[in-house]
Amino acid sequence: MPSRFLQTTAWVLEKETLKVVDDIISARLVGRLSDMALVNTNSTEEYTNKERHKPYEVVDGVAVISMNGVIGKRMGMFDAMSGGVSTQRIQLQIEDALTDPAILAVVMSIDSPGGTVDGTAELADWMLANRGVKPVHAYVDGTMASGAYWFGSVCDRITAYRTARIGSVSAVICHYDRSQADVKAGIKRTFITSGEYKRIANDAEPLSEKGEAYLQDSTDRYHAMFVEGVAAGRGLTPEEVQEKFGNAKVHLAAEALEIGMIDAIGSLAETINAARAAAQEEGVMTKVNRGQTTII
Repeated sequence: MPSRFLQTTAWVLEKETLKVVDDIISARLVGRLSDMALVNTNSTEEYTNKERHKPYEVVDGVAVISMNGVIGKRMGMFDAMSGGVSTQRIQLQIEDALTDPAILAVVMSIDSPGGTVDGTAELADWMLANRGVKPVHAYVDGTMASGAYWFGSVCDRITAYRTARIGSVSAVICHYDRSQADVKAGIKRTFITSGEYKRIANDAEPLSEKGEAYLQDSTDRYHAMFVEGVAAGRGLTPEEVQEKFGNAKVHLAAEALEIGMIDAIGSLAETINAARAAAQEEGVMTKVNRGQTTII
């Protein structure tokens, strides 16, 4: 993986999984990993028509789409670690469900610690822009943290099982200092740049005050984007989001409900029933035999 990716990637990722990501990246930096399929966020994989129509479960007219694992734009990434969620594939699946005349509503079954800002923000923005086509409910099946919550917050409704964990509204950028490893290896790297900030926080030297300020500014900006996205999805002001749950804390379902992060505590079956009822209330009817969806 190019070092520039490691030094510039912003994560909206729950802290325990971030430690695992950090271990993988650190191992790669010192040459302990040769399997690049583990860290494949820079892939240029294209999606074929067959991949576009990746199957999802349909329960009595409700499409149930799973989001399990670390989130990223492409995500051949981390399959060997904890599973991966490609935001591109998820968007295509949701698009298929929203345009499928046999589908009344969509339930996103989510068990994810979050992932990269890149991809997550785009998917959340797209979901918000397409809100109202059909009911899209989120169900927390274990964890909806950080980037997963960013996406979940723009769904019409969030239901969590009582043991679920929700939160970690925060952003992080990791800096890797390889200078001492280079010294031990007898390596001295020199960067010839044309601008002050071109290699301001590189891994060949300890992080400078200016470099740290630069990365902190970027992290704060990503955090603000996250908070604004949640505010738009939950019908709150950014100030309200920051005050209530913008401190990176992870909450159990009951507390998340109390502070307004979710809408209900229940099961997947109850979430599916609620999504179907919302579709019927909004007047979405399926006419499979006529190949069309009628809004009445």
